[in-house]
Amino acid sequence: LLSRLAPPAISATSEQTGVTEVSDVAAYPLLAILGTGLGFLAAPVQAAVSRWMERRADRYAIGLTRDPEAYAQAMERLAATALADPDPPRPVVLMLYSHPPVAERIRAARATTPA
Repeated sequence: LLSRLAPPAISATSEQTGVTEVSDVAAYPLLAILGTGLGFLAAPVQAAVSRWMERRADRYAIGLTRDPEAYAQAMERLAATALADPDPPRPVVLMLYSHPPVAERIRAARATTPA
């Protein structure tokens, strides 16, 4: 994506910067800004994929142990010792969290029927 966005960005700023080629060392700051912006935009997608994988791992662990209550209790102990907010605001979760919030994991475990 960066390779598609960089040439038009360089063309649009060439009059101000004097940079006309992506390969010009002077283009690196613009490329860094574009890359940072793309990373910021991609962060929620990456976080969502990670949370999805973690939910699958949670379900697997509960299925393997066949004891959803033990899993919920372990998550409660984690919540008691961790410095993280167990139930953060949804926008924060969407942007920053690579794992489901602890409160969500506890609710999901308790909603699971023991095998």
